[in-house]
Amino acid sequence: LVSKKLVRFFPRFHHANVEIRTAYLDQAIERIYEQQRSSADKPERIRLVSFGAGYDTRSVRLRESGYIDEAWELDLPNVVAAKRAIFESKRFIRWRRRHNVTLPTFLSVDLNQLQDVEQILEDIVVSPTHDDSGLATHTIFLFEGVMIYLNEGVPRGLLEMCRRILRSGSVSGSLVFADRLENIPGGDIEIGKTELASTGWKLLEWQPKPGLARHMGHAEPL
Repeated sequence: LVSKKLVRFFPRFHHANVEIRTAYLDQAIERIYEQQRSSADKPERIRLVSFGAGYDTRSVRLRESGYIDEAWELDLPNVVAAKRAIFESKRFIRWRRRHNVTLPTFLSVDLNQLQDVEQILEDIVVSPTHDDSGLATHTIFLFEGVMIYLNEGVPRGLLEMCRRILRSGSVSGSLVFADRLENIPGGDIEIGKTELASTGWKLLEWQPKPGLARHMGHAEPL
């Protein structure tokens, strides 16, 4: 959600970095969707939980295309208020009606406050009251360019929390990220595997790239 007038102030390298991680994350979610639909067991609904989504429109795009069934976005109160105001503007209301778009649920929280985040995730994943379909739900936790702004130790704490939430709810889930994970100074896959395993995740894909949010990957619970 950046106007054409402002785009020109960002260097091409910045755009390329965003394009790389956007393409990777979208494709990772699409692959999870395909795996769920081709499963021998009963297919599960797909829930996307995005941490620090900012002004990204991924949740809207993926709901519109049918790759996810529900979306939740956790971000700072001022960001949530600004994003909600954009989508509730006359211009976007007309667009939403024309395309029958369902917006994600926006939740205000400081991701550095781990107890607050955990309570929100428990309400979303462990004891949901928003789904009456009777189908099991696969939760995708998504981190994109947000860990670099969090306090030391918080990124690791969030990864451990996501795994713990899935375990406590006995539900399936995945982790996809394009971010800078803690304790991985470069792009070494073995260090990445070890670090993620220590937080309860098994690394399935690893695609390092240039930039601050240098680690891209897909993991499943151990």
